[in-house]
Amino acid sequence: FYGKTRKEVAAKLAKALREREQGLPVESERETVKSFLERWLEDTARPRLAPRTFESYEMICRVHLIPALGRIRLAKLTPQDVQRYMNQKLAAGLSARTVAGHRAVLRKALNDALAWGIVARNAAELASPPKQPKHERRYLTPDEAKYLLTSIQGHRLEPLVITALGLGLRQAEVLGLRWEDIDEEAGVVWPRMQVQRLRGQGLVLRELKSAKSATPLPLPDVVAAALRQQRKRVLEMRL
Repeated sequence: FYGKTRKEVAAKLAKALREREQGLPVESERETVKSFLERWLEDTARPRLAPRTFESYEMICRVHLIPALGRIRLAKLTPQDVQRYMNQKLAAGLSARTVAGHRAVLRKALNDALAWGIVARNAAELASPPKQPKHERRYLTPDEAKYLLTSIQGHRLEPLVITALGLGLRQAEVLGLRWEDIDEEAGVVWPRMQVQRLRGQGLVLRELKSAKSATPLPLPDVVAAALRQQRKRVLEMRL
């Protein structure tokens, strides 16, 4: 502990000893937001998160949180600091959803700091998230879907588009489908994998995040026909 006088330091030490005896977290005066986030990313976030998610967290910390809040002592970080940060990011043109994502990452990091006894409160939790406008999802109408299928006829990606439309899969999921995931006899598809682009690795095949995503989907006849056509093309290419 540091202070202008020996008496001030002694008072801080006595307060910390009392808090420790009561089971309360003891604040560290030297730890900065920068040093904590860097250590948290490597020691906690990297082992816990999927690679793509970790890349997102690391970018948010490196590009946004650390340059803006990094010099602040972690124990001195206030909800007002976090609120000011979010207001500045909104004023700089970032969307409310993006800024809310920044707050979410900081909140998770500070939750760990709170559990470890490094801080006495979660400043990000106490700051109000930006209000996000509600947007209705836009889906293709039946006529638009028919027009798309007509336009894609004969294209090499036709089976992919038909599969995406017929099963309602995300782009990463439909690209991650393998032949062993398709059970034409049972009339189901088991999406188990997804394609992701990772920094330094390029495109990689990874398991889906949740078991809920890897549930069997009914296999429509039009999708089954498209997949049979694609399988035939693949076999012809190999020959």
